Amino acid sequence: MIYNLLITLAAIAGTGYMMTTLAWFGVDWVKEAHEALVSWTEISILLHVTAVVVESRRLKVNLPKSMLTGYKDLPVEMSEEDRE
Repeated sequence: MIYNLLITLAAIAGTGYMMTTLAWFGVDWVKEAHEALVSWTEISILLHVTAVVVESRRLKVNLPKSMLTGYKDLPVEMSEEDRE
């Protein structure tokens, strides 16, 4: 997911820059590509947040805290199968 977001954001920056140059200003496909990339980024972010909420509830682990601190506190009652 992170590679998807990084590549898409780089492409948004590239097409945004292209729209400011004389060579690409007013070219429809550049604007459409930029808009499509922004829409794809919004969808990706929504999917990512939804997955974090679902997995946090399923595993009973505070994943946002784990993402920020780098440490994951596992519940004591968690079985070996759930730890994968």
